[in-house]
Amino acid sequence: MEGDPGDAFQEIIRQAKTEITEVSEKFQQQLLRLFPENETVEKNSALQERIKKASYYFSEKMKSLVTSKLQKITIETDNKSIRKKLKNALDNLNREAAYKTACLEACHNGFVVKQFLDAQAKASVESPEKSARKKRNEKIAAELSHPEIYRRLKAWRDAKAAESGWPVYRVLSLRSIRELSNKLPINPTALQAIKGIGQKKIAMFGNELLEVIIDFCEEKDYAGLEYDDSNPGKKKTKKDTKQISFELWKTGKSITEIANERDFVVSTIENHLAHFVSTGEIAIEKLVDSEKVKQISELFLREKTESLSEAKAVLGDKVSYGELRLVLSHLLFTEKNTEKDDVAG
Repeated sequence: MEGDPGDAFQEIIRQAKTEITEVSEKFQQQLLRLFPENETVEKNSALQERIKKASYYFSEKMKSLVTSKLQKITIETDNKSIRKKLKNALDNLNREAAYKTACLEACHNGFVVKQFLDAQAKASVESPEKSARKKRNEKIAAELSHPEIYRRLKAWRDAKAAESGWPVYRVLSLRSIRELSNKLPINPTALQAIKGIGQKKIAMFGNELLEVIIDFCEEKDYAGLEYDDSNPGKKKTKKDTKQISFELWKTGKSITEIANERDFVVSTIENHLAHFVSTGEIAIEKLVDSEKVKQISELFLREKTESLSEAKAVLGDKVSYGELRLVLSHLLFTEKNTEKDDVAG
């Protein structure tokens, strides 16, 4: 549930009480004084003037204090039963507010029985819920900095729930997914700062979550959010994260050791080093067994593809995604050098 709808409703009630209910009570007293002037309402000029002014006042107040605020309330929960009840209640409120506003607007030119009854009939069959829902959905979409990773994380969450047999909200709430997609945490300390993700969830599938986010950041060239482990609330000073991994590798540390030291998943370090394979600063044989390099290279060249998932589907568990990425970077480096030689020749 986004924000606290209870607070929003209380604010609507507070303002409506002051600017609608209390004013309407005074207006009723005016009506009682004006009715005796002419028993036929449509011919009571003084009464008609008051109705015109009141209809403009109250219809505008209904729009600004009730309808517009109801449409800004977003209800987001993974519990289908609760979501249905709350959305039905909100739709009923929108419908009632729209009905009353339409009746008030029918009196802008004065009160005429037939026109008023026609407006009532029309308002009773029109449905404002779709428009309200659309605006709420647009509001949620506008709150997402990266809609694409939101969809990926939601798909991962749904698949994990199906695999475990858990309700989706127990795996990850929509609110947590939204925060993840906006902040893009790329190390465990930053991940733990996300509401709804504690030590238990990090232990269960923290690495999987980080891998989804890190792959997205690498793909889109986003920095991602890191927190300093010695000071969890403080963002790390921005450095070239690939270069740091490269420097550590040059000291003789393995990919796993670098990942542990930097508090990253192994795939992130593989991504970092793949960059230096693509520039020729790291020879592929330093990172991947020569037989695997031959096998993977032949597949990429034979199938004329750069798709890691297609290559993984063919080679299966014999190779990892990291090895595929590293060999592909090697092939890209080789191709660039070949093109240079051709031009020079």
